[in-house]
Amino acid sequence: MRARRTRIDFDNAWKFALEAFFPACMELLFPHLHALIDWEREYVFLNTELRKLRPLFPGSRRVVDVLVRVSFKDGRERFVYLHIEIQAQRDPLFALRMFVYHYHVFEALHYADLVSLAILADSDPHWRPETFTRALGGCEITFRFPHGEATGYGSSDV
Repeated sequence: MRARRTRIDFDNAWKFALEAFFPACMELLFPHLHALIDWEREYVFLNTELRKLRPLFPGSRRVVDVLVRVSFKDGRERFVYLHIEIQAQRDPLFALRMFVYHYHVFEALHYADLVSLAILADSDPHWRPETFTRALGGCEITFRFPHGEATGYGSSDV
C-alpha cells in the first residue's frame, strides 16, 4: 500500500507543479512547443473532462495525467489540446500506453488537434521512449511523441 501511496503523491505533486508553473514547465521541458503557444490567450486545464474519460485499459484504473487546452500563434482560430503523461520509472509498455491514451483522448475530443507529451522523471539516462511502432501483414503504425526530461536540473535551472 505504501508504494501505491507514494506513486499517487508523486503524480499529484507533478500535476500541481504543471498547473502552477505551466508556461515555465513548457519552456524548460518542451521549448519547441512553448514557442508555438499563444501565451496571450487563456490556457485551460481540463480536469473535469479527464474524469469523464473511462479508464484506458480494461480492468485498470489508469487514466490520463494532464489535459490542457491552448491556442497556437499560427493565426488559426482553433484550440490545440496537450495530453501530458508523467513517467517516473522505467515501463516497457509506456510507449504503447502513450499511443492508447493519445487515441482515446483524440476520439473523446472528436478528433481535435492533439499533441501528446511525456515528462520522464526516472533516473535511467538510457531509457528514453519516444516511439510506438507496430507492423503486421502489411499494416503498420508509428506513433512518435516528444519527451522532456525532468531530471538533471539544478536549482539555478528552474
